[in-house]
Amino acid sequence: MERGRIVKALSGFYYVDSGNGTLTQCRARGRFRKERMSPLVGDWVRFSGSGAQGMVEEIEPRRNSFIRPAVSNLDALVVLASGANPVTDPFLIDRVAAIAGNQNVPVVLCVNKTDLESGESLTRIYRHAGFPVFPTSAASGEGVAALHEAVRGKTVVIHDRTMDLLWLNRELQAARPGAPRFEDRCTVVDSFVLARAIPSERRRNGLDALLEWYGLGARGGHHDAYGDAALLSRVFFELWWDLDEWLYGE
Repeated sequence: MERGRIVKALSGFYYVDSGNGTLTQCRARGRFRKERMSPLVGDWVRFSGSGAQGMVEEIEPRRNSFIRPAVSNLDALVVLASGANPVTDPFLIDRVAAIAGNQNVPVVLCVNKTDLESGESLTRIYRHAGFPVFPTSAASGEGVAALHEAVRGKTVVIHDRTMDLLWLNRELQAARPGAPRFEDRCTVVDSFVLARAIPSERRRNGLDALLEWYGLGARGGHHDAYGDAALLSRVFFELWWDLDEWLYGE
């Protein structure tokens, strides 16, 4: 059997990287479901098979694991926050940090958009609390190199990865052509890709539909970026707690 790490999970298939430059698409043995131990992105596993197809045979002990998003063996969790409109509510940072701390996973806080607002308040609060904080500006490149070094070679979950990390990379390239992407420095687990694995009949599109689905009220006729961001934050945490059931039926 070969040893590798699951780097992607989609519709019951697990894509295992064994370090040879290719991914092996695997199914999991039925006994894992009977043992209520579904493979997770980040798991080190042993798998059988040949070519591009295989079967997960063993799951090695985990250093840590999360239900939502369904990932394991993290080195760090990076929270992207902003002191500029829309300002990140510290409560959301605290909640994510508490979840990570319960699994002994270090939290790194990135306070972005310092070209618009210094983010001094968030930086002061969380440095005083003992968290590593990196004020950054994707527009100017300020602080990005230091953040790159902090996550180099690690497996990290980046909160709001699709909305923030891709934007950060794009703006960084515009400011500093040829600058390395975050994905080139660390393994990024994208919880929004996992969310897209939700069966289409269970997936709700649009903010109003999501608010209705989770019973969070309605926006009403008027909305703005700050209000929508606050509502999306609430939706994100509802999705966080619901995602494992949708993915694994458990």
